[in-house]
Amino acid sequence: MISPFGQRHAAHWFYAGFNEVYNTGGGGEESAEEIWPVLDDWIDRNGASEDWYLHVNFWDPHTPYRVPVGVANTYEDNPLPAWLEDPQALEKHRSMVGPHGANELNMYDDEVREGFPRSLGKIETSEDLKSVIDNYDLGIRHVDQYIGKLVEKLRSLGIYEEVAIIISADHGENLGELGIYSEHATADEATCHIPMIVKWPSGNRGVDKRLCYGIDMSATFLGLLGIERPKSWDGVSMADAVVDAHNRNAERRELVVSQCAHVCQRSVRWDTWLYIRTYHDGFHLFPEEMLFDLENDPHEQEDLSSIQIERCREGAWRLAQWHAGQMGTMARRGGDLVDPLWSVIAEGGPFHARLRSPGRPGREGFLAFLRRLEASGREDGARVLREKYREELEKWA
Repeated sequence: MISPFGQRHAAHWFYAGFNEVYNTGGGGEESAEEIWPVLDDWIDRNGASEDWYLHVNFWDPHTPYRVPVGVANTYEDNPLPAWLEDPQALEKHRSMVGPHGANELNMYDDEVREGFPRSLGKIETSEDLKSVIDNYDLGIRHVDQYIGKLVEKLRSLGIYEEVAIIISADHGENLGELGIYSEHATADEATCHIPMIVKWPSGNRGVDKRLCYGIDMSATFLGLLGIERPKSWDGVSMADAVVDAHNRNAERRELVVSQCAHVCQRSVRWDTWLYIRTYHDGFHLFPEEMLFDLENDPHEQEDLSSIQIERCREGAWRLAQWHAGQMGTMARRGGDLVDPLWSVIAEGGPFHARLRSPGRPGREGFLAFLRRLEASGREDGARVLREKYREELEKWA
């Protein structure tokens, strides 16, 4: 493994099972050109051997955006995405109060991270908005180029055709969706729709648009290796799509995803619909229920929960059915019978929005954030937040 991920997240178990671990030392703030020499050297020494597995982390699409300033912006002449060309869209977002909004890209303030000139502190103009989007896209392109270098390296060793390559990610990125920028903050399409790109020896070419989870990847790889999936696994094999586009298993009828780092939310994704239930709003003032038609509103700007009542009820029903099934499975297996989402609530809320935490924001940090809102013309939002969280503010005084 070539990654500082376990260190960055204090997750010692992330390194379990690897014979070699190379921590590139930047705590997840290194760029691809810092990772490449370690990767290049390992392939030189091991590429020609049999039966190896290599995991590599690239971080460039992650905030703070860190592609070196010497790398040309190939998107400089591209226009803004059509849905953000209307200046009213940005003004609407600038009036919102939640962390990682247009005015506070650094979560609760607009400070610019030292050493990351591509990451802005706030979005005031359409030029700023374009810069944020360009630098995210440039991060993806930068990683693509280094994946290309790896592919060429495998070709030069004559092993490309027999190597499997899997590209995925741990999250997506909100770039205006729900008024949030440069963060993976919600249980929505922008945050939870991740790549699952598989190049398999003698595999199929094409795109499979079935709904699937990240946990389906493990079952898929067992299927490709001819190994039966353990009955206790929730993952479903998508191996059929990889090896034969015309031989497909039954589709999932829905996906349910959760978020407990910035907010506490669960959502259901089915057909063209996204239903979001919020249990802790992470100071965004989200309503308890939201509903979006992703076919006509892929960037989640128009909440239809008050109009599409029956669709909203269907989303709530699907979520309730899923939850009952999960709790039933936990009970039958004799494990912990506490929903982990409610454990997070009991611990003080999502990780980045705990008032009792000594870190950010904490009680004093939250009060400073409210003062910032009041000083920037968002007094109404500050007043609602102060009242909504009054009990917790008093509790941790």
